[in-house]
Amino acid sequence: MKRIVIVLLSLLMLCSIAHAAELDYQSDFSVSTDGWYGRGCSVRVTADGLLADFRKSAWNSPGRAFELVPGEKYTISVEVMQKKLDTGRFILSCEHKRGEETTYENIASADVPMNEWVTISAVWTAGDYDTYVLYIEGGEPTTPFYIRNFRINGAAPKTEEELAAEPFIMPETKEELTAMFTDLKLNQSYKKDGENNPLFTQRFGADPGYLVFGDRLYIYTTNDIIEYNADGTVKENTYGQINKVNCISSSDLVNWTDHGAIPVAGRKGIAKWANYSWAPAAAHKVIDGQDKFFLYFCNGGNGVSVLTADDPAGPWTDPLGEGLITRKTPNCANVTWLFDPAVFVDDDGTGYLYFGGGVPEGKTANPGTIRCVRLGEDMISIVGEPQVIDAPYVFEDSGMNKINGKYYYNYCSNWQTDGNTLGLTSGAINYMVSDSPMGPFVYGGELFVNQGRFFGLYGNNHHSIVEFKGVHYLVYHNRPVEKAMGITGNYRSPQLNVLPVNEDGTLGPVKGTMKGVAQLENFDPYQQVSAQTMYRQAGLVIEGYAQDARTVATSGDWLQLKNVDFSRGAKTFTMSASSREGGAVRVTTGRIDGDVLCEFTIPAGHEGEITVDTANVEGVTDLYIIFAGNVTAAWWSITPAN
Repeated sequence: MKRIVIVLLSLLMLCSIAHAAELDYQSDFSVSTDGWYGRGCSVRVTADGLLADFRKSAWNSPGRAFELVPGEKYTISVEVMQKKLDTGRFILSCEHKRGEETTYENIASADVPMNEWVTISAVWTAGDYDTYVLYIEGGEPTTPFYIRNFRINGAAPKTEEELAAEPFIMPETKEELTAMFTDLKLNQSYKKDGENNPLFTQRFGADPGYLVFGDRLYIYTTNDIIEYNADGTVKENTYGQINKVNCISSSDLVNWTDHGAIPVAGRKGIAKWANYSWAPAAAHKVIDGQDKFFLYFCNGGNGVSVLTADDPAGPWTDPLGEGLITRKTPNCANVTWLFDPAVFVDDDGTGYLYFGGGVPEGKTANPGTIRCVRLGEDMISIVGEPQVIDAPYVFEDSGMNKINGKYYYNYCSNWQTDGNTLGLTSGAINYMVSDSPMGPFVYGGELFVNQGRFFGLYGNNHHSIVEFKGVHYLVYHNRPVEKAMGITGNYRSPQLNVLPVNEDGTLGPVKGTMKGVAQLENFDPYQQVSAQTMYRQAGLVIEGYAQDARTVATSGDWLQLKNVDFSRGAKTFTMSASSREGGAVRVTTGRIDGDVLCEFTIPAGHEGEITVDTANVEGVTDLYIIFAGNVTAAWWSITPAN
């Protein structure tokens, strides 16, 4: 009898576990919203289904949170109808969170003709995240639409006890290690292979400034942060949470090293007295025989500040403890926006600072809000009173370059340029020419129309012109990562295209493309390579900055390097890495599922170098590094076979 009871209890437990292991949700919305809510819109039950109305953006949409299991497959379907457009494209998307990081993924989409029910469906594997919210979005910003017969089937979340019983299982044999990577669900990148723009996807990055030092180009960007409404929906970027500056660098303009986000402002920042860190600009100067680096930024719209360092990546210090340019600076009190610095060091070592912006009422043609001033020998003081640059139809975004002995002041035009006689357009990059870094300047022309003309998403146009290895480039921002995430809010990413410099001294026009610029040289793997160096990535997080920057990966994360030159073959692979719970790394060539160069485990608690033998590889090919478990990586290197 006792044995029978035990068997019965066991069967009941198995039934309970089986029930808990399945998710079967469906709703026709005939009675209630059934847990769905509006992200930036209204949702209500109607005879046609759940209506999403009063929308202002394409991402305003009905959504519902689901408890899903990372790595498990789900079958999802929903019917969509709209009554306004001839045809509208609608998307099934997922908002997922890991810790404080929120990312977005488009799962499936379909074109929906007017007055027709269309099914959007997919078999989808949930990534490794903490929470999941599914949305149906799309159409034009104000298009109302209906959904009905939403269904999702698959595995249900495991209990805390079940999760605790499933630590990372360290493979004990080569066969087990290979099998683990064969079954590993890879995370998706927000950047397409073959497209060199955007420059990075692990964070947003706007308002690019630059610095050329040695054989590397450094790009510094405003670190846009996604902001949310009280209901969890994404709202328009207010720039009010930005207190860091991103720094990346490259020698080939395709593979970029992420030096991390510099903690510029705020209570934990370098300049604790500052609140914001917008629109960075950088400079290098030799002072008393030593290389010195300067990072200028604006503390909102009311001043320009500066940090100093002995290395272009930092660490940075605050030499003044206050702003360099403030409302108290002569001839600056009436500048509408006291921001957007540009710094220029002339051939004789003299530095100049350019800043300002905004359009006073009634002065769209000649706002008079740009200033320039000579910097002191220390680059952290000014000499004399800032002077006005009369830039026609200026809005913001100063730049200064010396090209073939002439000085080119460049800027972004405002949004009220209709009827002008200069031929400039709104939100575009224009330039003026002078024989002196402080003018007077003569209008030269327009070199880059608003990026929305090329990519469909309009917004402020902020740029830098840089000469690198004999070619001029335009660095600007666009919104491709935001688009890939399925959100809209003016969250920006840096891009790079060639800037034509014509024989007559005119500049441009620049054509914005996702393909970007050609790789200048093949990548050398026979060196100590920062693990933060990548062409593309999926899921990785960069923690720390400067020498303390590290790549933090979880299962399914990966990075790709473009055109790696294995002309000397490969003998061993070394990585400096750590893992608290244990992890594993696979390195492939050619494709992410290509030939395995090597694969190895990182034992729980390990911290330091691991060296393994590799298969041989020759020629120029892409390199992929794939992570399983939780791994923190500092650098890697390859020993040649010959």
